[in-house]
Amino acid sequence: MPGPSPAPTKLKLLKGVKPYRINQNEPKPKSVSGNIPPGWGAHMSTGAKRFWKRNAPRLAKMGMLTEADLNSFRVLCELYTSWVQIVNTIRKVGETYKTHNQTHETVYKKRPEVPIREDIEKRLLSYFAQFGMVPSGRSRIAIPPEMPEKPRYLD
Repeated sequence: MPGPSPAPTKLKLLKGVKPYRINQNEPKPKSVSGNIPPGWGAHMSTGAKRFWKRNAPRLAKMGMLTEADLNSFRVLCELYTSWVQIVNTIRKVGETYKTHNQTHETVYKKRPEVPIREDIEKRLLSYFAQFGMVPSGRSRIAIPPEMPEKPRYLD
């Protein structure tokens, strides 16, 4: 079925989607703390761990990271690390290189890293959208303000 993928229910609720448009029988996985699950750190790159520690607690606090989302979020962390590495490589070597064609004319060609970066960026934006991490998604979300706690009186 063509078209955009469905938004997560949490985002739909925050956007104010009409209740009849929300699946009431959707599975509701447990929220997580935002910490890297035990044993996962050994199989993650250093950059992915940094991305996780910087973003997972925020997403968990918003209710956008549950135990069912951990594998997808891990892929996002590794994907972001790959993007950082490829961007750093392109900064060092440039986006093009000089070569000569069959008639010995100088020709500038795009480095192979550039299309790889573009592919990673497309995939990153897709993952960011799934976790509500892009501005266009947040601009349509209205989070109700937290109510202050009632004052507690000592008896």
